[in-house]
Amino acid sequence: MKEQKNFSASGNEQGIGVTREFGKCCGRRKNRGLQKGAWLGFAMAICCTLLFSIRASAGDVTMQNKKWVSGQRYSYTDVNKDGELEEQDHGIGCYKIKITKPGYIRVEVKTSPIPGAKGYVSRGTSVRVLDSRKKEIYDDPNAYAEKRDFDVALKKGIYYLEIDTNKKYQMRYTFTATGKIKGKKPAVTASKASLLPAGKTVKGVLYWDSYVPYYKIEVPKKKKVTISFNCKINGEIGIQILAFKGKEFRTINKKGKMDGKDSLSWWDFIGRGKNKVSGKLAEGTYYICLVDFSGRGQYYTMKWK
Repeated sequence: MKEQKNFSASGNEQGIGVTREFGKCCGRRKNRGLQKGAWLGFAMAICCTLLFSIRASAGDVTMQNKKWVSGQRYSYTDVNKDGELEEQDHGIGCYKIKITKPGYIRVEVKTSPIPGAKGYVSRGTSVRVLDSRKKEIYDDPNAYAEKRDFDVALKKGIYYLEIDTNKKYQMRYTFTATGKIKGKKPAVTASKASLLPAGKTVKGVLYWDSYVPYYKIEVPKKKKVTISFNCKINGEIGIQILAFKGKEFRTINKKGKMDGKDSLSWWDFIGRGKNKVSGKLAEGTYYICLVDFSGRGQYYTMKWK
């Protein structure tokens, strides 16, 4: 569980001097340093837009699959006698989602500046996926992209999408069920891995809290081995080939050489889409190991030849 990050923003364009902590609770605050003459027209324009649909509040709102929600955490309510804009904080947007079967969600987010606030300092947008207890599963790192999407593999259950920004935003999720995964689940240790014959396709799901899966392969003679993947999630997984040397477990590099006990080799790092990785292997028994580096999980099919 990561701690909630704190961000601050400051700027001096057109007399602005704003510094705020990211994640404050609901309340009214003054933005010091806004020039009365320069911002009076801006304030009047903003007042006309205050009542646009603010569906994200400090409370939880249930999201529906494929349906956009929109919101704005902050708005400007009036100008006080000193010519300073007062800011209304509506709270961090927290949206409840219900996943009825195993699968993955694609979260899409769009942000845009507050109308008329060209001189107002904007900051990054935090989007997190939380579990049923509102503990963090994934924190998307693309804080400054105005348009972005990311995928997360989820088991059946209740989850939350949390968004924190000082911009207007739109957000939705699209759920895709993975269906029943036939056959044995992949082993979580090499010693218990089942044999995967050459040419046979297997399907698997890596969740954010999954153990590393192992697949056993038998190479009948020295040859070039190609492993083909079709991945649905835009997270990164690493592929290792391993073998036993006595009782020790060692990685094998793409030239077919066994690494020393203090070294590690990766055949490749792949994301969403179709990918192939190849390397030379001598005759023997090997293990394919898949490691999720993104924290999003992965839904994949795999075969080797």
